[in-house]
Amino acid sequence: MFNHVVFFVLIISLILFIPYYISAEQSEKSDKSENAEEKVAALINGKKILLSTLEKEMQAAIASNPQLQTNADEATKKMIKEQILNSLVEQELLIQAGKNAGFTPETSEIDAELANMKAKFPSEDIYQQILKQEKLTEKELKNQIEERLIAGEFVEKEIRPKAKSVTDEEVSKFYEENKEKFVEPEKVKASHILVKVEPNADEKQKADAKKKIEDILKKVKKGEDFAELAKENSDCDSAEKGGDLGYFAQGQMLGPFSKAAFNLEPGKISDIVETQYGYHIIKVADKKAERKVEFDEVKEKIKKYLTEKEVMNAMDNWFKSAKEKADISIMLEGK
Repeated sequence: MFNHVVFFVLIISLILFIPYYISAEQSEKSDKSENAEEKVAALINGKKILLSTLEKEMQAAIASNPQLQTNADEATKKMIKEQILNSLVEQELLIQAGKNAGFTPETSEIDAELANMKAKFPSEDIYQQILKQEKLTEKELKNQIEERLIAGEFVEKEIRPKAKSVTDEEVSKFYEENKEKFVEPEKVKASHILVKVEPNADEKQKADAKKKIEDILKKVKKGEDFAELAKENSDCDSAEKGGDLGYFAQGQMLGPFSKAAFNLEPGKISDIVETQYGYHIIKVADKKAERKVEFDEVKEKIKKYLTEKEVMNAMDNWFKSAKEKADISIMLEGK
């Protein structure tokens, strides 16, 4: 099925909802307090991008990709570091351009962004812990939010309007040339009851879990309400919804679970199915056959996707021009 690109602004990334980008002024202040001389990775019109910022972004990129954690050789790491530095340079160019254009967010906008960010945390204490961990004050965080909003406004007002408009003919052509992407696979709507078995469970615990699921299955076969049994017995989060998992396609569930579900007809109930999570009983409510998604259903998504591609092209052109005009010094070893 077609997945359109969601684009906002290629600017300060958020890790745990706290930006890793730290302005030179903030970092220099920390450095002086620690009597440490901070190394600089790049200068953009006199503004520093610190090596510590780059390295932190690098660590976050590797941590978020298990394959990089095990298979990244030095050449790959070097390439990733260069890409991240280029992204930081481009972020800084956007911020500087926005400031030069006189864009200034309202205090209410900054406060609203901060409130949304804080709402992501379970508690104020955890939010404060993360700030401390990242060596940020709330004032510094608000400064970062302000810069992000400035860069975003610059993109929306100065770059997006320069993007090439997408025609109806281009939208139709994209659909015709990519019809294989516009197919919804077969789906089933199912509920289940799970009796969980921990990975380190001993034989007795496994036997107890098996006995419990067998007793539940007997009740199901006697005609007791499946949803109520799920609410009372299932160890899955779906229990509160009577075990309802909604619609899912092949491959979205674990192999044995998916195979059992797709082999059932609507209204039918499986025998006990074992997966790495434990023992399941599955009830299928509905099936949807594979179908072609019609043009009218996706034309707006296609147009949005193509439009954002054109905005990205406009950004690439802007970055190329901005880099030619800017005073940029890259100080990484090997550059």
